[in-house]
Amino acid sequence: MVLIFFITFISCVYGVLSITPFINKGQRAEFFELTDNEVGVIRVTLPDKEFITLKRSSNYRGLGTGEMKIQYFGDSAQEYFGQIERIVENLKEINFNKIYPGYNFTEELKELKINVKGYPTINVDKILNGIDTNLYNYYDYDIFYNNSELFPIFLIQSNKNFNLIEIYSVMASLKMTDLSKISRSLRENFISQFQSLYYLIIAPTKYMLEYAELNSDDESCLNYISSTMSKVVKSNEIDGEFYNKIKKILDKFNYFEENFSNNYIDSYEEYNNYEEYNYEENNYGDNINFNEYNNYENNNNYEYYNNNNNDDDNNNNVEDNYSFENDFNYENNNIEGSTGDNEEEFEDYYVDFEFKTKNATMIVELNGEQKNFDKVTFSLGGEYSRTFSKPGFNLKIRGDKELYGRKQFKLRSDCNEATYMRTKIASDIHNRLGIPSVSANYVTLYINGEYMGLYIIMDVYKLSWVEYVYGEKNSTSLYQCNGPSDLTLNSAYSCSNENDDVEIENQEWIDLLTTLDNAQSASDIEKIFDVDHFLKEMALEYLFGSWDHILRHAHNFYMYKQKNGKWIYLSHDFDHDLGQDIDIDFRNHIYVDVPDILYNSKDYFYPDYSFAKWVNDVHIVDILILKDSRRFDKILKDIVRKVFNPATLYPHIDEIKEFIRPYVVLDKTSDAKGKYPGRINKKASDFISLAQWDANVEFTSVKTPDFFGYGLKYWILSKYRYVCKTYGIKCDSTYMNENYKYSINKEVEFHGYYKNISDSSSSITLIETTSSIH
Repeated sequence: MVLIFFITFISCVYGVLSITPFINKGQRAEFFELTDNEVGVIRVTLPDKEFITLKRSSNYRGLGTGEMKIQYFGDSAQEYFGQIERIVENLKEINFNKIYPGYNFTEELKELKINVKGYPTINVDKILNGIDTNLYNYYDYDIFYNNSELFPIFLIQSNKNFNLIEIYSVMASLKMTDLSKISRSLRENFISQFQSLYYLIIAPTKYMLEYAELNSDDESCLNYISSTMSKVVKSNEIDGEFYNKIKKILDKFNYFEENFSNNYIDSYEEYNNYEEYNYEENNYGDNINFNEYNNYENNNNYEYYNNNNNDDDNNNNVEDNYSFENDFNYENNNIEGSTGDNEEEFEDYYVDFEFKTKNATMIVELNGEQKNFDKVTFSLGGEYSRTFSKPGFNLKIRGDKELYGRKQFKLRSDCNEATYMRTKIASDIHNRLGIPSVSANYVTLYINGEYMGLYIIMDVYKLSWVEYVYGEKNSTSLYQCNGPSDLTLNSAYSCSNENDDVEIENQEWIDLLTTLDNAQSASDIEKIFDVDHFLKEMALEYLFGSWDHILRHAHNFYMYKQKNGKWIYLSHDFDHDLGQDIDIDFRNHIYVDVPDILYNSKDYFYPDYSFAKWVNDVHIVDILILKDSRRFDKILKDIVRKVFNPATLYPHIDEIKEFIRPYVVLDKTSDAKGKYPGRINKKASDFISLAQWDANVEFTSVKTPDFFGYGLKYWILSKYRYVCKTYGIKCDSTYMNENYKYSINKEVEFHGYYKNISDSSSSITLIETTSSIH
């Protein structure tokens, strides 16, 4: 009852609040102009059974559990070491006289010390002792991001007197006997050696590339390994023949696969699950302590993400050992909104995590009016956002009706970021600059009378949006690029046409990408590509610290061919902009046995990254900006002067903060059962406290369900200062003054992924071992 009264109270008192105009009238659809000063109310009604299905389907995966982000690198290192030991041990079982008849092994493969009978007489203990197992010595190699799959190569090459890659490349080059004529056990043992090395140093890279949906053929894999090794190792530690050595091993592996396909291990996944060899039970599993810092938590030196945040609310919406049976209680039929017909409702036990219905109706209360819609398509929205405790939704009004100039909307909870503002501010900046883009504002949502809380509502790049903005009906030239797509012909099929009637191999799309591939300057594409618009978007992505678009992750954008024949780049999904979770891209995983001191010693202060350092290898960016940045520089300076500055953005942020405050308070307030509005995905643990919201809008960085987010105003200030100095812009002295005062909320401030770690590297011994291995 109290909750209902509070909702009614804020609707009356705060339903309309005047905000200073930030965007010129007529720049957006009428809906977004109306919601500048009023939080609209959307009431969706579904058939009762479909509402139950929606709740079940929402429990997809859980954000905030950390299962993909937090790891002990020592675990992987020790496993790699065990695999290397197995390979070295098994070398002693190969009869080289029988495999390679006619060779003088006092000249060939001298490191193996092959005796007259053909067997290596190597000292395994000495070889393993020669491998550098001190993780500290590898930190400068930058392997703690997506390059960690290359760590076995570093381990192998750390023994300068016994390099397995060199040895196996020689073995791959020597002429073998006819393997079909030797004993099966000898043949399988020999082939398994190449398989083991392949699955240790090559297959993980191919697997990683496949997972990232990148080209993972042999050539691409070898190029990735070689180029990455060249970047992260000192030049004198890798010779020019490295690529050829790896290629020889790969070629020999492929030969065995083609001619002896029934031998031993069939796949990388099977190799990872291979249990015959347990490295923890060998002589070195007990001696080498890669995991010295696994006891951080017991020693109170390590605190997993919960730095200075003791808010009990963090776990109120999380149930241990969650199951659908526990949540919905099938047998007792205790399901919210249930009609009581268990047999019909749950005849299919298995949950379809996709949800979409055309049976929805909708009432919208806005501008003193109530608009009713009888034909509405309602669905769960997003991909990553499907892991949120409070999922997002898609709305499509069918038929002839529209809602103040739009027919399709996206409802975003953005509960992965503390401020509820990053999407809104990024959209408003686009709109203020007159850049064709989506718009954003706020509404509250009810589903079947149940209050779901505050949502960010946006329009969507769909065919209806093209018709509204450009006047083109049923366009065949709108492409969604979910990536990875860097607008090259190689990534042509990473983008899909929004018009289902268009064939996949659309010639105009192929022609665009071919032209972009061949272009060497802006003049080569000016007639078919809106260069100035693209440069504005790139300037914004850089200023926003956007890692989730083309500059880094190569997705979350559309391409549209305008009536004038020029293609235009359309960016969307801004919840990871303006300093949010950048470590996802630059670090990917946090290894808890790599102390924060090393994190701080590296250059991870993202506001001070140059454009060249920020951008990945993108051909169109290279020719339009990196080769000659004058045009880009001018556009960036103009954006900084017009909008990306504290004097312009801070008042706007302040007004929005007060505008949405009562609704944020309500989102952070549980009911009598401890439940929060809209948080129907019980698998997630992404709750952010009211104090964190308040602080992160300002200058305080806070932990997030993934990594951490810079304070919104702090990001703007820091990036503003950097670009003003770097680009020689005459900027506001108030904010350029290093003594500019702002407050930090120490109670919720993010202090790093660890606490109580000394700032002096000399005082920390990263790896201690109980053997002579060092």
